Amino acid sequence: MVVMFEGTNRSATGKRSMPLIRFESGIPGFPEVRRFALHPIPEREGWFRLFGVEEGDPAFLVVDPFFTCAPLQS
Repeated sequence: MVVMFEGTNRSATGKRSMPLIRFESGIPGFPEVRRFALHPIPEREGWFRLFGVEEGDPAFLVVDPFFTCAPLQS
């Protein structure tokens, strides 16, 4: 799986930019969806929303494992 970072995307208001991520082959279960934005959830450190940038694309909850598993080290 090849992943590329494309830059940033503006929200509907144009005020917030989010990193754009391109999965060259899509992701398992959604091979046709390739462009996603990653948005942090401010109330939950280490939690993010990963969502397709086109209308109707899927969205996922993503959790940084370093915030959930104490023995992990970078």
